[in-house]
Amino acid sequence: MLALALILPVFREPTQTIVGDIAHPGLQGELFHQWDFCHNAREGRLGQYYNSDQVSCPDGQDLSRFIGFSLHLFFYLPFLGLRGLVLPYNLLVLLTLALNGFAAFLLCQRLTRAYWPALACGILFLISPYAGL
Repeated sequence: MLALALILPVFREPTQTIVGDIAHPGLQGELFHQWDFCHNAREGRLGQYYNSDQVSCPDGQDLSRFIGFSLHLFFYLPFLGLRGLVLPYNLLVLLTLALNGFAAFLLCQRLTRAYWPALACGILFLISPYAGL
């Protein structure tokens, strides 16, 4: 129910509301890396996605050689045309949850040969605690 409560507001304002707790440091880091990755991709630096020319300390030191990215950030490439951070992030999270639910539905239906338990399993994974992160 908590995960559902965190997802539903996103459908009303997909560009203003973020899936999960924005105060969570992991989510803040994810949004920062998404912004930096999209910036590098728009500048044509996909081959150097480990580097960032936008990251520096307040004293001006360049931290680009210390910033690394996960391969999952390449999933943002289809959303490069969308401006901002929130909408692409929300679309990816909702797509991931939908694919999780569909895969769980197919697996459970294959194992049980019954539709309703498979549907319940799919819904459980669709509205999973993962969304609460």
